[in-house]
Amino acid sequence: MAEVFVPLAISLLLGIISLFSDRLVNRFEKYHEELMSLSAGILITIILMAFIGVIAGGADIFGSIVYLYLAMGFVIFHTAEKYVYKHVPSSMMKHIRKELNQMHLFGFAVDHIIMGMFLVMLWFLHSLTVLYILVVPFIIHVVASAHPIRHLGMKLHELWTNITLALSIPFGSLVALFLLGHQEALYSVFALITGTLLYIVVRDVTPKYRKGNIYWFLIGFLITAAVQVILV
Repeated sequence: MAEVFVPLAISLLLGIISLFSDRLVNRFEKYHEELMSLSAGILITIILMAFIGVIAGGADIFGSIVYLYLAMGFVIFHTAEKYVYKHVPSSMMKHIRKELNQMHLFGFAVDHIIMGMFLVMLWFLHSLTVLYILVVPFIIHVVASAHPIRHLGMKLHELWTNITLALSIPFGSLVALFLLGHQEALYSVFALITGTLLYIVVRDVTPKYRKGNIYWFLIGFLITAAVQVILV
């Protein structure tokens, strides 16, 4: 049981890095598109190869209902965002910009929460080696994703934004530990949040159209995929 402190310690480390990562971003502002592309490549690969693999394990135990929660996470967040854009008059959009920023901030908090949950899930599945190796891609992602988070923070309250996101990672680990005694709930919550995160990555993190750098996206994909393939 002493090993349970490993995912908790790593989640605290990632939280500390998240708290101060915006200072690193200040130095690499001119590499914004490269960082966004790298982060997107890492995160989409982790979702498709690692997170959904964990969900599949839950489906083997509790049935395909677990996949329903995955779909629900995607659909709920998309529906909420679409409702705001469809039902708020264009003349009022600028007045609710803060609320929209808060919704996107919530999305990044979800990203950090599921990262913390995944650390505990790996420990629970006796995959400590995978956990140690994935620390590097997670650190890269936390630092790379600080740029869009920082811009949200500038429009909200930067200090509280940073603190909220930093605490989200250990909070996710604690939630997972609490749910370990209720495995069906654990897999269901994990699937629901993964669905939400998948939408956020496609909608907000992955650079659109001419933006971004495809080479850095591929680097993020190749590094993360190689880690997954080697360790599985």
